[in-house]
Amino acid sequence: MDSRTRPSARVVIAHLAVLLIVVPATVGALPLVLPEHTETRIRLQELVTGPLSTVAVTEADIHRQRFTPHRVRFSHEVRGEYHYLIFTNEMRGEFRLPTRGSWTIRRHRETGAIDEIKVFLADDQRFFARLAPDGNGRRVTRMEVTLMDDVIYRDVVVPIPFERVLVSSFAEIQRATEAIVDWSLFHIPPDRAAHQTVERMVGRIRASFANRQEGDPAAIDRLIAETGFADADSLGDGRVIAVHAIRFATVVPDVGLPIEDLRRSLYLLVREHPDSFYIGRINTGLRSNGQMVAGSAFTRQHHRLVALFPTVDPRGRFQTVVIDGNAETTVTSLRTRYSGDSIHLVRVRAHDNLFAAGEYDRVLFNEVLLNNE
Repeated sequence: MDSRTRPSARVVIAHLAVLLIVVPATVGALPLVLPEHTETRIRLQELVTGPLSTVAVTEADIHRQRFTPHRVRFSHEVRGEYHYLIFTNEMRGEFRLPTRGSWTIRRHRETGAIDEIKVFLADDQRFFARLAPDGNGRRVTRMEVTLMDDVIYRDVVVPIPFERVLVSSFAEIQRATEAIVDWSLFHIPPDRAAHQTVERMVGRIRASFANRQEGDPAAIDRLIAETGFADADSLGDGRVIAVHAIRFATVVPDVGLPIEDLRRSLYLLVREHPDSFYIGRINTGLRSNGQMVAGSAFTRQHHRLVALFPTVDPRGRFQTVVIDGNAETTVTSLRTRYSGDSIHLVRVRAHDNLFAAGEYDRVLFNEVLLNNE
């Protein structure tokens, strides 16, 4: 390595002392534990903060760390008006974004100023934190936190100077903000047995599409019948559990939540109820001046039923299967088609007796209720 990219021995020793003393003692107690590469960022500190001309001629390289088992790839890209200095954690022998704990440091192409750090909180580009200088001359850092592409925490003050954040562990940032940010939201407790029950239901529904005969009920209609609903208006009448409250969303009685909040809400629900799926009633014409109102205030112009199956795959990635009639679709499609409308959710526990292959008769509600207790 070029000597210009090496920090002084004093800097390395000081920061490694912090790593050895602080990080092991605190990371284990955190609700979200990310792979760290503080050691590599300290090693490359002078390169990261030095002249862009040096950064531009630095080739991508893979670094081993003394205190963590994974390797880290440092690379550099130019996109538009910015240089991006990228620290990518190794995952299963590969280096690719997004991966948990990886950082991108953004520097302005003209001034060289570092104006943003992006930290991925999952192996998913929709989960991340952005850190930036305060902008008001104070020696603090500003942060916003994004979950499922929605900012859920804005303008969080991190009581660490921005220049120190560059060589800090993310565990230190979490510790400094845990009174404000619920970092556990970015960790889904593993429960493969529960998720597999939901996945098997999806498999049975998909199989029914291929075997469907003319005159057979649509998949969503059959599912409604088997869960004991007489019709759309009986959703959430106490026989199963209507969803009345979700963090970061406004849920209006009999109306539901904005369709724009659906993806994030399903993610939060699957953390609490990994063994469940949801019947959704899409309500249109229930907003006044852009605000949702109680269902009794407006005549329901239209409603449509969909089934939503949120799951987490073996690698911890969140996904949702949507059944609309006899078709499989996506939450993105629902958001596009019903932008500005609302969806009322009812939670139903998944069970292997629901939507059993070849069974087309209505299942008595009491039987379903017993199976889902």
